[in-house]
Amino acid sequence: MGKSDKRKLESSDTSQKKVKKQNKKNVEQSQSQSVSVITPSLLTKESRKQLRSEHDNSNPYTHVVLDGICSDVHLHAVHDEVTDNLDANLKETDLYRVYQTAEVGRIQSDNSTNRLKLKHLLELRDSLYSNEFRSFVQDITGCPILNDTIDCSCNAYAHNCHLLCHDDVITTRAVAYIIYLTADWDECDGGALELYPCDPVTKLPLPTPTKNIIPKFNTMGMFVVQQNKSYHSVQEVFTSTKPRISLSGWYHTSNMEDKNIALTNVNSKIYTTITPFISSTTVVTKKSKKKKDKKKKKNKNNED
Repeated sequence: MGKSDKRKLESSDTSQKKVKKQNKKNVEQSQSQSVSVITPSLLTKESRKQLRSEHDNSNPYTHVVLDGICSDVHLHAVHDEVTDNLDANLKETDLYRVYQTAEVGRIQSDNSTNRLKLKHLLELRDSLYSNEFRSFVQDITGCPILNDTIDCSCNAYAHNCHLLCHDDVITTRAVAYIIYLTADWDECDGGALELYPCDPVTKLPLPTPTKNIIPKFNTMGMFVVQQNKSYHSVQEVFTSTKPRISLSGWYHTSNMEDKNIALTNVNSKIYTTITPFISSTTVVTKKSKKKKDKKKKKNKNNED
């Protein structure tokens, strides 16, 4: 390995450590000074029992939708802060087309400008990743113990934007969630979250989703991430008058062994074989494919 390569690796490692350190700092701040904006009635014992029942009896795989995650006033404020103060960049491959902001988890809560311009967004983020709410997520999904990793961003699906079928399985992801921020969204506008059943023999998703979740304002959908099981997509957005804006992300677990045990308990069978279908762990973009083909051609020329 050359000196330049070594410096690049060291630089990358240092950058990752800085991100982890900042995330930890954000979590510590949220635990010590944040006030939860989550609707209190959602967190009651009766509510947890009802939501767990809805989760366990859902199809094509276990999921649940929370109605009224916080007050409408607060979520309207989050929407306005996101659209006014965050930059969203277009991300496009053969699998998706979406506008996405930078990691919301990296935004520093102790920065005075952030507190002023993104007050409601940061309050919501800190509430979602608080000990209390992570415990609530564990109760209603039966997932393993969740750690304090903050992993979320804001997305905007404009006209023709979409996300093809995948299962969200990457490293320590345990639960996926999405909170819808656009008011007055109708089914005819498109952008539904589509859930797919799997073929019991091939373990591959069937071509037609059997559950469509409309991106209704102030609802939060979530599901346990399961290999070869939690296949979903975002339907193409048909309307050209407004974008489908959301805050979405994942809760993570530190113990993958516990994750597998928990998933086995959630469903009677968990498939562990790798399938040749589109998965977030095997996404190949046009750019990376071009580089790969170029490398193959170069190696072939060298052999000749």
